[in-house]
Amino acid sequence: MSYNLYGANQDWASIRTTIADANADIVALQELNREIAARLQNELAAAYPYQIVASQDGLISLYPIQPRPETFPDSWGSPPQIYEIQLEQHPITLLNAHFYASLPSSDIDFMNWVFRERAHQAKLVAAFAKAEKRPLLI
Repeated sequence: MSYNLYGANQDWASIRTTIADANADIVALQELNREIAARLQNELAAAYPYQIVASQDGLISLYPIQPRPETFPDSWGSPPQIYEIQLEQHPITLLNAHFYASLPSSDIDFMNWVFRERAHQAKLVAAFAKAEKRPLLI
């Protein structure tokens, strides 16, 4: 499951319910804030024993997680995270990417820039996917 929490969101009950109802083995999080990260670590540790939630984005999982050292070029609002997940005896790669937001704006030049950046980010993700040797979740 991929879940954009919206950084200012403090509605822990709704977030917890959404995650519980999804019954997902792995949850990739975007726009994670400190308060929600702390609640995840404190209240969902039993359900999701493997967690990396120290940054704006994070991951909670039923399976062991290992961050990979690769980074993406260029600027991102929040850089994509690349993880190796040990899924039983088969390692897989998970890419958690948060693309630039395309919020409505009356500034057409800004909107065009955002659309170009999002297209560029998509090309970078596609190139990563093409080069990845393991099964990949994005």
